[in-house]
Amino acid sequence: MRGLRAFAFFCEDVRRENGGRETLIGILPDTVQVPRFPWVVRRITIHFRIRIQADFDCDRAVMIDVESENADIEAVKREPAPMELVRRTVERARNRGLPYGTLIGRVEMNEPLEFPQPAKLTVVLKCGDEKEECGLLNIVERTTPGPSDQSSGQPHPSAPAS
Repeated sequence: MRGLRAFAFFCEDVRRENGGRETLIGILPDTVQVPRFPWVVRRITIHFRIRIQADFDCDRAVMIDVESENADIEAVKREPAPMELVRRTVERARNRGLPYGTLIGRVEMNEPLEFPQPAKLTVVLKCGDEKEECGLLNIVERTTPGPSDQSSGQPHPSAPAS
């Protein structure tokens, strides 16, 4: 998408710190393997950044949305970024001689989230009729037992002999 780029992380929480910093808690990989379905997770928060080139002429709504396959999800308030905020971000970048300005935000999913079957969540940057994927979370069933599912009762090979 010309003039716009975005990336998004699925995580447990985003904490705002002093000095404008943010701490991302529990960043999820692109694919989460769960022991079985249904699978319930307490919270999923999506942290995103939209990078807007300083020469971008914004005349269409810019927003982040979440699309899903096999999941009934609702997110809190997914509306376009106010046009004035986008314009101010571009203007600030130009005035500072920067190549781009950045919008930072988050989408909070309903709590708790239940996934009755494998699912795919996709974060999408939308500008007018155009859209571009900028984040992904696949939720699949683990095909081999994990450490918490089964224990052989044997010590790990690196453990000291008793």
